[in-house]
Amino acid sequence: MPARRFAGGGVTGLAQPLDAPSRSVSTRAAGLALAALLVLGGAALAQIPASQWPSVADLLTGRPLAPLAEALLLHHYGPRLAAGVFVGAALGLAGAALQAVMRNPLAAPDLLGATAGAQLALSLALVLLPSLPVSILLIALIGAIAATVLTVAVAGGIAAPPLRLLLAGVAVSLAAGAGSIALMLASEERAAGLALWVTGALTQTGWVNLRTSLPWGIAGGIGLVLLARGLDLLALGRETAQGLGLGVRRVEGAAALLATGLAALAVCVAGPIGLVGTLAPNILRLLGVRTHRVLLPLAGLWGAALLVAADWVAVQLSTGALPIPAGVAITLLGSPLLYILVKRQRSPEAGARTSEGTSATPQPLRLFRWGGVLLAGLAAALIAHWSASGLAAALYADLTLPRTVTALAAGALLGASGALLQGVIRNPLAGPELLGVAPGASVAALTLLLTWPTAGILGMQAAAFGGGLGALALVLLGSAKGGFGPARLALIGLVVGTLAGALARLLILDSRLQLGQALVWLAGSTYGRGWAAAVVLVIWASVLLPLAWLLAARLDLLALGRDTARGLGLAVGRARVEILLVAVACSAAAVAIVGAIGFVGLIAPHAARLLGARRGREQVIGAAALGALALGVADLIGRVVLAPRDVPAGLMTALFGAPYFLWLLRRVGR
Repeated sequence: MPARRFAGGGVTGLAQPLDAPSRSVSTRAAGLALAALLVLGGAALAQIPASQWPSVADLLTGRPLAPLAEALLLHHYGPRLAAGVFVGAALGLAGAALQAVMRNPLAAPDLLGATAGAQLALSLALVLLPSLPVSILLIALIGAIAATVLTVAVAGGIAAPPLRLLLAGVAVSLAAGAGSIALMLASEERAAGLALWVTGALTQTGWVNLRTSLPWGIAGGIGLVLLARGLDLLALGRETAQGLGLGVRRVEGAAALLATGLAALAVCVAGPIGLVGTLAPNILRLLGVRTHRVLLPLAGLWGAALLVAADWVAVQLSTGALPIPAGVAITLLGSPLLYILVKRQRSPEAGARTSEGTSATPQPLRLFRWGGVLLAGLAAALIAHWSASGLAAALYADLTLPRTVTALAAGALLGASGALLQGVIRNPLAGPELLGVAPGASVAALTLLLTWPTAGILGMQAAAFGGGLGALALVLLGSAKGGFGPARLALIGLVVGTLAGALARLLILDSRLQLGQALVWLAGSTYGRGWAAAVVLVIWASVLLPLAWLLAARLDLLALGRDTARGLGLAVGRARVEILLVAVACSAAAVAIVGAIGFVGLIAPHAARLLGARRGREQVIGAAALGALALGVADLIGRVVLAPRDVPAGLMTALFGAPYFLWLLRRVGR
């Protein structure tokens, strides 16, 4: 039976709800997962020295274990293995249920914001209210539900197009993640205990968390299995299911609540872990499993096998200063699989365009009038901050002014990069963050920094350019089949960016970077940037921004279509390559200095169009000015909001940029 269309025009493997899979397929899938669990569990327990294992006689007579054997088996390897099985099963079940409710084969707790919401709620409780007499399970559940409800509300409801739903979830996740890191920076004495947890670690200090979570997890899993028939009917469409007598809202609400609860339990036990809920159900569908009475339990089984396998790989690779968490390992292993899955999918949403910029009348005077007012406001704020700081002019010029110059130049480069990318790909979601350019550039620069510390600023910028270009090539290669539509491009870019982020965390864990250094680099910051970095970045901006302005005239011709642009004498292929190279160079120059700062390159072009910029050159100039303003203000606020502590500018852009992006998605949805 062919796959069925679902809300938003996409195609999903959730179809064929009433075609029961053959017993042989289900048996093979279950047997493979069980065999993997047995082998991996045995490999984990085999790390205990043979001399410490109790004999059969000891077991039969109930003789106590040797102290070392008891410590290893009952308090280290045993709880860790059990946590992997529990968390993987919970995430697999949650992913399968959410995909059925949303009619979206890529839905999962991490992609819909539930995981990040639970993480933020627990971080708030542990850092600000450590003595709060409330169960951590309840706190995590409240956070997960709140984030999921926000995602669905912004996207326009459960039946919203899948692209909008996933992008809303990503924005909520980024904002919640930025909030969690900000809390860690604000409370360094408690941050050490959260540092490994926020990366998704299965290491346990005993059986307390598992004993508390297991009954709730079993109840949630049973509840989802009991809803299997209703989820099968939902795959026929909401109207058809309702015509067959199904209480659609009741089933959707119950399944979503149970799935969110399972995700919250997983966060309580092991921290935020992604991709398991996406991969396990999709692998089973590729094997031919369709009905949810079989898919749900098998998704739990496969989720457990995937996470235990990732944890085993993490143990084998842990040779650095800190052990590699299972969350980082599953991201490294699962991102290529997710890349293939997204590439195989038909486009989840027809090419959409944002509604800003539809007016045919250019309004450059309005743009520059607003831009002048905003830049004047920034100058006034800087003067006020100088006066409030009480620093002498010389000290201010040495410590604060170079940071400000760096922020302004980096913001201008990121804004121009976003405008060029959105124009050449003709996609309103084509910012350097969502296309993987910024994450790819960041991980390449970080690799060079850790392997060759004396490479210098220019060496890091060259590495960042190569990493950003490679990431963009991967995204464009995976999106070419769908004509570079917004849906496929955003999803492929998200996968590549996730992989780059996991690689960066792996490099940091394998090195000897301190917690503060690692968080600052991952978030993006101007902290500690002196005149050397500022001058280099200003030089790059003075070269690349005029070049971007010159090339931007070609965006107006490209917007007319390939054939029309070619008929007007434009070498379309060459023009696109040149614009892409300059866009990547702009992003790489900034990222190599300040790290992967998000949302500036994505939102600045939208803001420029809202202020009246219509033509390519107007958009590049406006995006550069607004990008400089956004990052300059973010850096300024980051210095004073928790003074004397410094909040990275990247966290501030995420905290303020994510709500703006959510508003933009909601506005476009209307």
